[in-house]
Amino acid sequence: MEIFNYFFHLGIIFSIYSLLVLSSNLSLGYGGLFNLALPGLALIGAYTSSLLSLKTNLPFGVIFVITLILGYLVGWIISKITNKLRGDYLALVTFGFTFIVFTLALNWESLTRGALGLPSIPKPKFLFFQIESLIEIFIFYYLITFIVYLFLQKLIFSPLGRSIQALRDDELAISVLGRNPLRIKSLVLGISGLLSSLAGILYAHYLSYLDPYSFGLGDLIFILSALFLGGLADNRGALLGTFLLIIIPESLRFLPLPSYLVGALRQIIYSLIIIIILWFRPKGIFGKIDLS
Repeated sequence: MEIFNYFFHLGIIFSIYSLLVLSSNLSLGYGGLFNLALPGLALIGAYTSSLLSLKTNLPFGVIFVITLILGYLVGWIISKITNKLRGDYLALVTFGFTFIVFTLALNWESLTRGALGLPSIPKPKFLFFQIESLIEIFIFYYLITFIVYLFLQKLIFSPLGRSIQALRDDELAISVLGRNPLRIKSLVLGISGLLSSLAGILYAHYLSYLDPYSFGLGDLIFILSALFLGGLADNRGALLGTFLLIIIPESLRFLPLPSYLVGALRQIIYSLIIIIILWFRPKGIFGKIDLS
């Protein structure tokens, strides 16, 4: 029975991080926006949902919607602050945002309890259904991930989706055609913020514990590694890259290695995968954009 629980746990972790990689694929793969704010946005979603659940009597469905709206608004605000930035400059500013959110979560102890974290976060509950068992959480999270995947596929193959990809390829061209690139950028970063907040909600209510280190630089490395491995501008690649980068490091647990080596080997594997992909297959497995 424990082995089944272990695989259910891995599946749940896959569904959570798939949302972050899909979010990154929307902003970077399709929109050409090097957005490194995803861990910070996930922290905002996780803390907002957790604090509202612990300190108010609001139904989880209401908290869920409030947190998603906040995630979208924060992403939209980031787009307004960075509306004249592209490439490396956008990456630096959005990474700075993640650092600011981490610092606030760590030092605003009266609200977040700082490094002590938030324990006893309740499990999700919609209407009269309390989602507690591992298999219930597994089904619920995969249903959400599937809906998000279908939504993104519908978006990308719509006229708006073609405008998003045009923003990546030639911003001047879409301006000439009468589309507002700043409005499209705001939409992309807003949706990216919403999806990242969604991942934060699912993470916090699954583990029932949250601290400032729940999302950070390590998660950002994972997200980009999975995205580059699967390939930019293809949501199938985002899912495949996430799956491989969860399964490959987990396989190290079954090798006769000292525990202190496992963490270091995971980081080495991430680095090697990026080097190999960039060298032998710059587009990734399913990617449509050359990273070289």
